[in-house]
Amino acid sequence: MLEEIGHEVLEADNGEHALERLDAESAVDLVLTDWDMPVMNGVTLLRSLRSHADHYALPVVMVTQNARPENVREAMVAGATGYITKPFSRNSILEKLTALGCEIHPAPDRHRVLVVDDAAVVRRMLAQRIESDPELELAGVAKDGQAALAFVDSDCPDIVVLDVEMPGMDGLETLARMRARYHHLPVVMYSVLTERGARETLEALSRGAVDYVTKPQAVNSPEEAAQQIDGGLLAKVKAICGEQRLRARPTVIAAPPQPPVSDAKTELITIAASTGGPDALLGMLSQLPATFPIPIVVAQHMPPIFTEHFARRLDRDIALPVREAHHNDRIEGGGVWILPGGKASTLDLDWQVPVIHVSDVLDRGPNPSADRLFRSAARIRGPGVLAIVMTGMGRDGMLGSAAIATAKGRVLVQDCASSVVSSMPHAVIESGVAEQELPPDALGRELLRSAQSHRKQPHD
Repeated sequence: MLEEIGHEVLEADNGEHALERLDAESAVDLVLTDWDMPVMNGVTLLRSLRSHADHYALPVVMVTQNARPENVREAMVAGATGYITKPFSRNSILEKLTALGCEIHPAPDRHRVLVVDDAAVVRRMLAQRIESDPELELAGVAKDGQAALAFVDSDCPDIVVLDVEMPGMDGLETLARMRARYHHLPVVMYSVLTERGARETLEALSRGAVDYVTKPQAVNSPEEAAQQIDGGLLAKVKAICGEQRLRARPTVIAAPPQPPVSDAKTELITIAASTGGPDALLGMLSQLPATFPIPIVVAQHMPPIFTEHFARRLDRDIALPVREAHHNDRIEGGGVWILPGGKASTLDLDWQVPVIHVSDVLDRGPNPSADRLFRSAARIRGPGVLAIVMTGMGRDGMLGSAAIATAKGRVLVQDCASSVVSSMPHAVIESGVAEQELPPDALGRELLRSAQSHRKQPHD
């Protein structure tokens, strides 16, 4: 902590070692010492310093677990400048240094995370991973919804990681109460990869959670679990918290919106989405009537089980029929096909009709892969493809969008301002192939215009 705010730090493991280091250094400004140490404890060290002419006025702060009033009095009588009891927070150290007149340099921005889970082992694992990440700070932990709400009321964090299934006040009820009190506090659901977990997580997204992450499954060691947490949950937490800084960066589109490169009718719509995608997709697809004639294929980054439940929920909420795609599904007429999670999917032609090919041979990145979907769409439909890249982490969809643009198809993106995380659409914007940058409802209206053009074209 001290090094992060610009101080040079010397270390000693007992009082005698500390005296040796102090005698060898001429420019020590402050001593922080524990009480209980071997060889020479902190109080003996303090008395030695106060009896030494060179160190008589050196500020000394006792940082210890000895919190009894008589211990505090003994330390202060011995000459302590300050007293902090363990466990201490970053803020308590900074406040003490400020009170002592020490210079405080701006520390790197760290996102404060509240962890809410009824399982102690999960709380402990997440706390350890958060505390080891230089971009994050553990704001606190709570074992149930009531404790979480009380914590947020007293010390609002930057983001909440919330378990779905908890006794008493579960994750859904806790989320609803947080949303009612703190409209802009981002909440990431942390759920198990089960049927019930999928249903409740998708319900949480509809109630205002910004995203979700599934808990590590089938891990062989604590190290493997830690890697999954770092690469999954913590990466998503940092991306969501850092989005405000990303939005502040100016966005430039190489040219003003232009009409399609060719006059070909739109025959196929492909969509890529990740973090924040379910809500954005609902906002866009709810603009379309049941008679919308162009087939839509969606690569939404989700694990297995979740895509099936997402398709059912979307089918319930919009006019178009929605289904999870299966191997050899024929893409004809209006409707929405959600590519299955945990599978690699592409489009091929069967007697000039697009069919979905689903494989267990996975890509190295997310599965389903937007790049894989877009490239295959460009191959079979070329200028007849309209691709949309929506909110999400990473760059999936950028290379596929380039392939569609090369084939004279159209590429639209969700605007960064309405994206939960804008990395995916921003990557396409930076590549120069985005025709327009629009919020979800405007993207829906653009799809309607494409359908009107579709109807005006004579059939082949």
